[in-house]
Amino acid sequence: MRNVILTAYRGSGRTLLRMAKQQVGVTLVVNCACGVVMRGTENVLVPIVKKHAREAHNMNATREEVLAKARPES
Repeated sequence: MRNVILTAYRGSGRTLLRMAKQQVGVTLVVNCACGVVMRGTENVLVPIVKKHAREAHNMNATREEVLAKARPES
């Protein structure tokens, strides 16, 4: 299993947690089953994850699906 980390910062953050949803610049993390770890704020992370899903797994993830998998970075 490979462990690749993609990091990007900018924009406003949103996640399923109400508290994090209200904070600006919250860094979110998505851990793909293939071992790729992607980090960034909502506006940056969503396109990164969608591109990874499409190119690596031939999947068309929606913004809502990406955000459902995203967790605040601890």
